[in-house]
Amino acid sequence: MEGFFLILSSYSGPEFLVFLGPWLKTNNKTFRYLSYGNALTVVEYVFLFIASLLYFGSNYLSKSQYPIINMARYFQNPVFERIDMIMLSFELFNLVFAVSLFLLLFYGASKIAFGKMSKPSSGKGLLFSVFLIFIGMVLLNELFWKPWEKQNFLLNLQIIAGSLSYFLVPLVIVLVMKKKGG
Repeated sequence: MEGFFLILSSYSGPEFLVFLGPWLKTNNKTFRYLSYGNALTVVEYVFLFIASLLYFGSNYLSKSQYPIINMARYFQNPVFERIDMIMLSFELFNLVFAVSLFLLLFYGASKIAFGKMSKPSSGKGLLFSVFLIFIGMVLLNELFWKPWEKQNFLLNLQIIAGSLSYFLVPLVIVLVMKKKGG
């Protein structure tokens, strides 16, 4: 069951882009591009699974904890000696983009929670949001992430929350659309 939740949490994330609606144009191209991105993620995961299955074989694949990383160690390229550095820069680009989106969503949610929607956005509010998130991360690090047992609990909690969001966010959107339409 834990593997099922891990797979679903791997796909989670794009469903939260629907909350960017106030900042996006109201046309159908946005939904189409989000669908393309999600389909590309599925194709990428299937391709990497098949490649690792062919590389390791079905018997050894279950014994490798990180098969994609182990498989990437054997890539040799005369131009780039350390291909992992290039892949890391691509991953950091995705990380910065995701953190920016979540910061924007947190700032918008805090404006709604404090009833400040009528006031225009400001740099002070965004800086205050960054400060709040930083304080929260420091507190979580000191209280929960130091002991190893609690790290595993938080990792499992994140995996389960990500997999549930993959189902619940679209379900809530469909229910709200049906209620408004009928």
